[in-house]
Amino acid sequence: MNDIEFAQRISSKIGARYHEAKRSSAKFPKHALTQIRALAALCCDALARPGGVVPCGLEQKISELYRLHRINPDTRELLDQLRRWGNQAAHPEESLLTDKQFASHAINALVAARKLLELLFQHIHAGAAVPAYEVSEDSLEEIKDLCFRALIGNSATDQYQVAIHLLMQSDAINIKAQACAMDRKPTHELDMEIRAIKARALDLLGYASDAGHAAASYEFGLALANGTRGDEMMARGRNLIACACRDGDIDALAWCGQSAMLGINDYDIDYDLARRYLEQAAAEDHPAALTLLASIHREGLGVSADAGAAFALMLRAAKAGYPLAQWSVSVFLSGGHGIDVDDAAALEWLRKASDAGQAQAQTKLARLMRDRKIAGSFDDIEALLLPAGRKFNDALLELASLYLEQGTLAKHLLMAATLLQRCYEAALKDKDELLADECWRRAPACVEKMKVERLLTF
Repeated sequence: MNDIEFAQRISSKIGARYHEAKRSSAKFPKHALTQIRALAALCCDALARPGGVVPCGLEQKISELYRLHRINPDTRELLDQLRRWGNQAAHPEESLLTDKQFASHAINALVAARKLLELLFQHIHAGAAVPAYEVSEDSLEEIKDLCFRALIGNSATDQYQVAIHLLMQSDAINIKAQACAMDRKPTHELDMEIRAIKARALDLLGYASDAGHAAASYEFGLALANGTRGDEMMARGRNLIACACRDGDIDALAWCGQSAMLGINDYDIDYDLARRYLEQAAAEDHPAALTLLASIHREGLGVSADAGAAFALMLRAAKAGYPLAQWSVSVFLSGGHGIDVDDAAALEWLRKASDAGQAQAQTKLARLMRDRKIAGSFDDIEALLLPAGRKFNDALLELASLYLEQGTLAKHLLMAATLLQRCYEAALKDKDELLADECWRRAPACVEKMKVERLLTF
């Protein structure tokens, strides 16, 4: 017996999820991680008492099982880890993880999933010994079959997965095209390749959407609603997203919830409707839904203003592994905002967000080090601000200030002047007058130091 057969022995649904995750792990690690998250939810349902109420949302399922002593702390941590990895894979743009990190998580998640299946087997069979099984090798033929099933077998699930892979491929080529543009190299061929790949991806999403695949309907609808295939298709796109919302797709639920909250995309402002949609998406740890719900409770939109409820929602997103939420939690805890100030916890969440690559958190942590409020060397501060400066204009100003403070090497002063210029131009583009004024104010000091350095060198 191999591991796939062992999973199928527990239940056909669990076996199917495990099999899908395993065959996707090599080429499509994000898909594998979302499948393992779904597997974890099925395992939670199986661990519940017969006839018991099973909550919606994996976080609630895990919490309820722990409250009822159906799982121990180790199993809870295992389930929470699979939940976090699955959440990050479902919303990679929010998680800020690299493809290499997702691939590593997929390998570790399969190992954790097998451990979970062993625990579930013993639970179902009253503590019986786990039967011996071998972990089968990944089949390259199965990976190749994915594209065959998508194109020839007319499998909606596989059409969707291949389409997402193609869109990721186009994003990678787009990054390459931008790099060529910076080097003043011709990008016409790359642009044509990107357009061709996106067109193939949209065709596949359209086929899967026609077959009733909710996630494909959302992605295809979103592309149409954004005008990818002309203004005349935008209304159809919004209708497809509404259909996906009715079918329970959490991205569509979050989109419709935001639309009803803000009165956009043909929706009138309806806070009750927005809250219903967002609560359904938030039950599955959707980052945007949790953030929007937090705003509803903080600002009292259709409900009584409740800073505690807003913080609890943001904390859920932070614990689910979303760096922006981790940054927001640190802001809540350091500033109060209706809750008790906790500087130690604020710093802990700030470090987590910074470690995950959240630019504002990296900048704030570097500033605390510069101000000697926490320990940190020049190299530590520079290591934080260099990546942050690619995403956050304030980080450029902080890095320029760091080099000005050194003031001992000509290269640092030159870099400071360059950074101030970049920051000033970026601030003007973003219409950030305060930041632009600050860059302008510091520029003379930089020039003066450079003059002194030249005199000393001469």
